[in-house]
Amino acid sequence: MPFFEYDGLKVFYRIEGSGKPLLLLHGNTVSSEMFSQDITFFSKNRLVIAIDSPGFGKSDRLSSLRDDFWYYNSQVALFLCQALKLSQIDIIGTSGGSTVALNLTMQKPDLVDHIIADSSPGNCLIQNEVSAIKAGREHSKKTPMADYWKNIHGADWERVIDLDTAMLERVAENNLPLLNGDLSKISGPVLFTGSLRDEAISHIEEKVSKLALQIKKSLVLLFPNGYHPFLISRNKEFRQIAMKFLNDDLF
Repeated sequence: MPFFEYDGLKVFYRIEGSGKPLLLLHGNTVSSEMFSQDITFFSKNRLVIAIDSPGFGKSDRLSSLRDDFWYYNSQVALFLCQALKLSQIDIIGTSGGSTVALNLTMQKPDLVDHIIADSSPGNCLIQNEVSAIKAGREHSKKTPMADYWKNIHGADWERVIDLDTAMLERVAENNLPLLNGDLSKISGPVLFTGSLRDEAISHIEEKVSKLALQIKKSLVLLFPNGYHPFLISRNKEFRQIAMKFLNDDLF
């Protein structure tokens, strides 16, 4: 299994296929395992790279998650892209991974071609949202979701989830931004996708629109069906849209 070292940590990544690079960035509480079927699908004509963020999946654990979590993980992903000598990469990020994707692109706009930001939480978290997320996670610990978390993270899965929740609480309490940089610096096209019924992100249309208006070339597609994240809940539809966008058939 491939690993790379960043900031003294062993970070796991998957790489499969050949062609133009496509970086997949997972959301909070999960790992690159969420993309198993997507890796198989996209690697038919792309070089697909997916990372387990530090503290998650097969990557080394952390004692706590940084409050600039999404910027930090953009630096982790950027380090790997540079180590692999990649250029003109496309990125699909879902949920928190969409925030990582935007942070990465703001730092290195010349590295990135297309971005798909799925089920984006926008640029802020409010305490009511995080309280709902926390309650949902506590409920999920008593459902088959617990088995999924255990499968991807291992025996310490509950601590992994709790550290992430604690980080979200600090970010909301201190009103910290999720994005670090100037969105207008993004030169490539950005597609925002999501569900209007997203149970994890309140007023998703307002949050996503605020981001899209700051980007030179952006498109927002929000659907009346699905749940969080749209990429998983409406996977077939998402893939069709993604392929068209990545092949410049939407703009």
